[in-house]
Amino acid sequence: MPAEVPEAPAAPEGVPHRPHLENSRPLDWTLVPADDAAQAAVGHLLWQMEDSEARARARRPADGERLRATMSAVALDLYACAKEDPARFLSYSRRKADYGQSGEYNRTSLTAVTQVVAFLESAGYASTRPGSYSRRANPFGGADVGTGYRSRTRAEPLLVALMEDVFGVTSDSIAAGNAIAGRPIRLRAPIQRGAGKRYLPFSETPMTQAMARRVTDANRLRAHHTYSFDGERPARLTIDKGHLHRVFSNGRWDHGGRFYGGWWQGLPSIDRARILIDGEDTVELDFRAYQPRLAFHLEGHPLAPADDPYSLPGHDPAIYREAVKTVFAKLLNAAPGVPIRASESMKGLFAKDAFPAFVGEVEAAFAAIRPWLRTGRGMELQFIDSEIADGVIEALTVEGIPCLPVHDSFIVPRSAEVRLGRLMYEVYRRRLLERTGIAADPVLSGWSSSEAEQLVRSSLS
Repeated sequence: MPAEVPEAPAAPEGVPHRPHLENSRPLDWTLVPADDAAQAAVGHLLWQMEDSEARARARRPADGERLRATMSAVALDLYACAKEDPARFLSYSRRKADYGQSGEYNRTSLTAVTQVVAFLESAGYASTRPGSYSRRANPFGGADVGTGYRSRTRAEPLLVALMEDVFGVTSDSIAAGNAIAGRPIRLRAPIQRGAGKRYLPFSETPMTQAMARRVTDANRLRAHHTYSFDGERPARLTIDKGHLHRVFSNGRWDHGGRFYGGWWQGLPSIDRARILIDGEDTVELDFRAYQPRLAFHLEGHPLAPADDPYSLPGHDPAIYREAVKTVFAKLLNAAPGVPIRASESMKGLFAKDAFPAFVGEVEAAFAAIRPWLRTGRGMELQFIDSEIADGVIEALTVEGIPCLPVHDSFIVPRSAEVRLGRLMYEVYRRRLLERTGIAADPVLSGWSSSEAEQLVRSSLS
């Protein structure tokens, strides 16, 4: 029989003791049975659930499939989480808008989720903790805003015993699939003031299927490797399977498309540098000054490797480079007529009323790419950089190299540094040559040594 769930350590004096919030991770909706043992266990749980109901009529086939997919994901991840840490909870949404055709989890429903969780708790297979939400008026107008946390659930020893002792389920019985989890690719509606973020339904095409297959293949490879830290793990960080998804914007397949969902993506660079993959040190190579270099290249004016687009004449780069970078990002994403305002971090750099003049200087320095500024075209540029990332990740996946992408950078085992560097050069060259007919190289940073960089550059034709 499995061990009892251990008691969580006591909270410091004066701090509320809420282990379900302090030790939890999001429920992994991608999980599906990988063998007959897991399939039989899920089927048994469904039979028990339906046997406990007093239904006058059978479910519709579509509802039955939705319930099966939901039970599969919830029960299998409860088991997987219990094997990671018996005290850990899984968080899940009870917000209706997150489910159905417009939601993130578009192959289940809130009804199916609440029914499955309620059954598992009533049968002694899981324990739950409700979430909460506090609503308040929006100081900027529009819809109310609020804060809160999602509901949590955790496997009880009875579920682990059923899985292992009765059906012979092991960690190898579980695979990453696409039964529920918001699709590996997601299409977001144009953002409207006060309306929040909303996903759009879409019909599968050969293009979307190919994109989804590449994301899923990379997720499956990533899930078969282990991740840790050189030193103490960052506080409150939970390392999950690292399943990513691509988010396209404005209802268009040529806007956005970046990869999201990785536990590593929100870490500061100093912590990302401590990540170990299968116990091996890692390296993070990134495209330096990526978006301005892309824009200059697309306008037919590729920058030389030594050029720093964030260096503004008359301003010390050691002081003003980050301010130039921030203003450029604002200009790139601003819609026509929207004023550019100083961020809090920049206000100390400028005397009163001096910031607009600084913005003018930055805009003049980027005159060669004026079609990209104050036109709201930032998502177009994001699409191009996401396609380059997709190409790099696909090639690494084919070669069995796990990769943790962070939009314009990629973390791989140190032994794969040279291969990653070559791929970043090659994919950038190919994609930009296709679009512009002009050959030019990116600038990469983050090398572990000058020898590694030289080895890559000397190997490129």
